Amino acid sequence: MITKGKGAKDEIDDILLSRYASYLIAQNGDSRKEEISFAQNYLAVQTRRAELVEQCLLEFERVKAREKLSQTEKQLKKKMQVPDGRPVADFLPTINIRAKDLAAEMTSLNAQSNNLKGHNPIEKEHVDNYKAVRNMLTKRGIVPEKRKNNFSFFVV
Repeated sequence: MITKGKGAKDEIDDILLSRYASYLIAQNGDSRKEEISFAQNYLAVQTRRAELVEQCLLEFERVKAREKLSQTEKQLKKKMQVPDGRPVADFLPTINIRAKDLAAEMTSLNAQSNNLKGHNPIEKEHVDNYKAVRNMLTKRGIVPEKRKNNFSFFVV
C-alpha cells in the first residue's frame, strides 16, 4: 500500500529495479522522506568506499609496475656496465634516445588531443607508441639489440 496525495491509499506491485535505476531514484527523490535520505546517505558512503578501493588498487599496481621497472633498469645497467649513480641514457646511442623521445612526444600529443585520462589509457597509448616507433626502426633495418654494444630501450 502506498499513500497518494490527499491521503488516498493504493495497492501497487513490487518492482525490481536495477542498481542504476535505484541510484537515480534516490538521487532525484525528496530528501525529506526518510527512505530517500537514507538511500542518499548510503550511496554517498558506498561511492566513497569504492573510490578508496580503486585508489588503493591503482596505487598497488603503480608500485608493482615501478618495482618491475626498477628491476629491469638494474639488469640493463648491469648488462651495459653503467656505473652506479649514472643514468642509462648516458650510455645509449643517439638513435635510442631520440626514438624514446619521439615515442614520449607521441604519447603526450595523443593524450592531450584525445583527452586521455587515468593511468590505463595513457599507459596503453605509451606502450602502443613505443611499439610503433620500434616497428618503424626495425622496418628500416635498425634493430638496436642486434648492434654491437647496443641494447634495446623498449621495455614493454
